[in-house]
Amino acid sequence: MNNIYEKIYVIGQGAPPLACMKLLKNLGITSSFFEISGPLADFTHKAAQGNSFPLEQISENDFPALFNEKQRILVFSVNNMLIFPQWLVQLENIHIINYHNSLLPAHRGVHAEAWAIYDGDQQTGISWHLVDAGIDTGPLVAQKSLPVGNLTSLELLKRQCDLAVETLSESLDKILSGNMPLAIQSPCTAAAHKRREKPNNGILDLSWPTKKIWNFLRAFDYGALETLGKPQCSIDGRWHTWQDYLPLEEHSVGQNDYVIPAAGVILKNICPLPSKD
Repeated sequence: MNNIYEKIYVIGQGAPPLACMKLLKNLGITSSFFEISGPLADFTHKAAQGNSFPLEQISENDFPALFNEKQRILVFSVNNMLIFPQWLVQLENIHIINYHNSLLPAHRGVHAEAWAIYDGDQQTGISWHLVDAGIDTGPLVAQKSLPVGNLTSLELLKRQCDLAVETLSESLDKILSGNMPLAIQSPCTAAAHKRREKPNNGILDLSWPTKKIWNFLRAFDYGALETLGKPQCSIDGRWHTWQDYLPLEEHSVGQNDYVIPAAGVILKNICPLPSKD
């Protein structure tokens, strides 16, 4: 495999960068793994050790030391929350390719999987793109789509990760040879989703149509990760959260459960929240 780069970095945390490291290792391509601090730091460290991947934790303050050479450097930014500074993006000897889990330009920013589900998208997918001065706005290197169906955010993330590695594998030869195909993204006026932004501010409206209620519940469903925190709803004038949600037709109703009959859903083990008064 022809490779014009003298160094290859993988920067990120969680399962996606680990999967990319495995791909590169299996192809005999030497790369360095850097992790940014965040909620998945412990998982990343343990998984890296289990796969014998040397791992260093970095911040933006470390960028000058990593990129102060004249060598050609390829960076795979995968589940990376750091914003690359303008001076770095403009260096001609550096190519930064970012993984984003949507069909850009749709759902730029964070938690794209949840927004695709909440908005009722029929199709979503993954994008690999060059990093520029914007947020997820750079030229596209490769894209693939997949159906959303009835997936939860956690389930969708896993499928997107698999699809991202598959797509990268198919594109890697052209990327490493410096002949990667680039396509300018379609114009998009929608703002990128911010880290603290949540679908409907994390509030379930019990008057919503059935489909929207289920979309909301699935969007917030990251399993034990609770990436977006616990959603809330108002029941009899008081705010509650819940442990789980289940289809009414398939499960019995417990003493601490709340049923939304029109939507056919049980909110399991509802718990009143402290009053804000």
